[in-house]
Amino acid sequence: MNVKQFNIALLLLWSAVSLFRPLLAEQEGELILKEGSHFQGKITAISTESLRFSSYWMENAVEIPLDHLSKYHNAIEMVNVQKEGLLVELHNGDVLWSKTIELTPQGFSLEPVWGHPVVLPRAGVKSLLYLSNQNVLYDGPPTGEGDLFRGGNAWSSEAVIIPEKFRLETMIKTGSGKEGIQVTLFQNRRDAQQRNQRLVLEFSGNHISCAWFEEEKENRFRVKNWRKDFPDRPLNLNVRLFGDQIKKEFQLYINGELFHEWRYGGLDKDDDISAPMQIRFHNGVGVVNVVSLRLFQWDGEGINEEQDTVAVDDNILLDDGRRFSGTLQHLNRGTLVFKENSSSELMTFEEENISEIHLPTKDAKDVTTEPINTVLVETQNIIDRLHLQVDRVEADKLYGRGVSAGIHYEIELPVKAIRSLSFEETTP
Repeated sequence: MNVKQFNIALLLLWSAVSLFRPLLAEQEGELILKEGSHFQGKITAISTESLRFSSYWMENAVEIPLDHLSKYHNAIEMVNVQKEGLLVELHNGDVLWSKTIELTPQGFSLEPVWGHPVVLPRAGVKSLLYLSNQNVLYDGPPTGEGDLFRGGNAWSSEAVIIPEKFRLETMIKTGSGKEGIQVTLFQNRRDAQQRNQRLVLEFSGNHISCAWFEEEKENRFRVKNWRKDFPDRPLNLNVRLFGDQIKKEFQLYINGELFHEWRYGGLDKDDDISAPMQIRFHNGVGVVNVVSLRLFQWDGEGINEEQDTVAVDDNILLDDGRRFSGTLQHLNRGTLVFKENSSSELMTFEEENISEIHLPTKDAKDVTTEPINTVLVETQNIIDRLHLQVDRVEADKLYGRGVSAGIHYEIELPVKAIRSLSFEETTP
C-alpha cells in the first residue's frame, strides 16, 4: 500500500468513526465533573470512594474520586411517569413509586417498576399515597413535556374549575436550584363587568413569595403578598398547596414540611371560573422539568391537627373522606386491617377504597452513623428519588444503602433503570 492509498484508507476510517460517533454517544450517558467538564460514556463500577468510567474512545476505564463528580445522566429511557400504584414517602424526604405493597415482619415490601423488590423498614416510611384512589380533578402535564421547558417559557394546563376546597400538588425538577419559577392559579380574563384575579406563587433564588392580585376600578389592582427566605433550596420541589376559598385560608407545604399559611385570596363563593393553571420559568438557564401537576378535591379538614395526630398514631384516609386513627395491623393482597383507638374491634378495608396512609416516627431508632458519600439516585419513571450510599455496581446492577428516621435499608436496581446520579457531600 503506497502513501496515497494509506491516506485514503485513513480518511475512510476517520469518516466511519465520525459517522458512528453520534450513534455510540446516544447509547451512553453523560458524566459532569464539578469543575465543569462533560464526558460521554458509561459507569462500569462504583465504590464508596470512587467511580470507574469508560467510553468507546477510551482504551481503559478511568477511576475518578466521588468528590470530583457533580452528576451523571443515563441515556437509556426505560419507563415514563405512572398514574396508578402508590407513592411511598420516607421520613428523610425520599420518594419511591411502587406497583404493589405488602406489610411483612421486616417492613413494607414494594414492587418498583424496575422489577427487583425493595423492603423498607416500617419506621422509615412516612406516608403511602394511592394514586388511582385520589379524587383527581386534573392530572398533567403530558409525559415528556417538562423536558422542553426552558428559560423564558411557560406551560399552561387546560381550563379547569378550582373547587372551593382544593389541594394542588406539583413536582418540579430544576438544574441549579436558583431558577425563578412562578405557579399561577385562578388567572382569568373576564368582561368589563367582572374583576381579573390571580394568585401567583413564586420560587426565586433563596426565597418563596406569594401574591394575590384583585382588579379594582380603572384597571387598578389590589395586592396582598408575603415573602419568606428559603435557604439551601433543593433541586427538586415537591409542592402541596391546600386552599379553602370560603374561609380564605391557604397552607403551603414544601417537600413534606409546612412552609407558610395565610388568610387571603381565592375566588368568591359564586364564582365558577374555568381558567388554566400556569407554571412559568422566568429566570435562569437550563431546563425545568414539570414532572406532575395534580388538582384534587379536598375535604377541608385542618392539616395541622392531622399532623399532630400523625406524630402519635397511624392514620388512614378513605376515598369517601372518612379518617381513622389507630394502628395499622395488616396490609396484604389488597386488604388492610386496622385497629381504631376508640374501638376494641379490628376494621377491614380494601385497598381500592384507601386514599392515604400516614405513619408516625415513634418506632424510629436513634442510630448514629458516620458521614458517608451519598448519591441522589433518580430513576427512569421520573418519580423515584433516593439518597443512597452506593456500595458497588456489578452485573449491570447498583447495590446501595439508605437511611430514614435512623433506620437502614438495602436496595438494588438495574443500571438501565437509573435516570441520573447526583453526587453530594452530606447525608440527608
